[in-house]
Amino acid sequence: MSGAIRVAILGAGIGREHLAAYRQLPERFEVKAVCDLNRDRAASIIQDNAIRIETDAARMLSDPEIDLIDVCLPPHLHFEMAVRALQAGKHVVCEKPLVSSLKEADALIEVAAGSKGSLIPVFQYRYGPAITQLHALMEAGLTGRPYAASLETHWNRNAEYYAVPWRGTWAGEQGGAVLGHAIHNHDLLMHVLGPVARLSAMTTTRVNGIEVEDCAAISFQMENGAVASSSITLGAASDTDASAYLLRGSDGRKRHGTLCTGNRTLALRSERTRRSDAN
Repeated sequence: MSGAIRVAILGAGIGREHLAAYRQLPERFEVKAVCDLNRDRAASIIQDNAIRIETDAARMLSDPEIDLIDVCLPPHLHFEMAVRALQAGKHVVCEKPLVSSLKEADALIEVAAGSKGSLIPVFQYRYGPAITQLHALMEAGLTGRPYAASLETHWNRNAEYYAVPWRGTWAGEQGGAVLGHAIHNHDLLMHVLGPVARLSAMTTTRVNGIEVEDCAAISFQMENGAVASSSITLGAASDTDASAYLLRGSDGRKRHGTLCTGNRTLALRSERTRRSDAN
């Protein structure tokens, strides 16, 4: 295990998935501890006496045997814990949303710049097969000027999901479907088309009896002039993410790429101008 990055996972909820991923890379990572206020929940994901259970996050931050803090806590704790871990000199992996405001983003950037640790937000969709294929096409010069994009984040989140006390609240989640669910599609939008210049949005709560929004429609104009739309709901029958990008190919033809992150596929087709017959 020499040379492996030594990890402490904070939070045994989504932390379960992170632990499973670390275990697939034993030559790179060694999970030393799982920290959760509920010891039984922590024990249920570990099933390994080599990983210790902790209930005090401060012990993880001061432990010289820990290199990386993996923040899998409720959203309202992400910013504070990421700052504390970076100030302790640890590397930080943090679940989304990393922050809940531009002010927090600026503050976290400043702290990270002054820390010997690295800050890594969890945007795993960037590394999926479909987005990797799209970037390969872009880097090969097979794509040109982007025109438009459309995004769909159509998920299912019912009353059982929101039975967890902090979910569906401004204090606990810091936002609703836009910040907590569509964030991956919006990250991919900027990953492909660059920064947003301006936007307009309509949000509403129609599916569940919660404080935050669970449906939204957003229109974007990107800095490169392209436009995009985002359709968001938590009232779908199942979880579906999809995005489509219309751009000009290097041969002058229009290319229409449909990126489906749910089933990890990229479909790219050419559109030729249809010539009508003259009468």
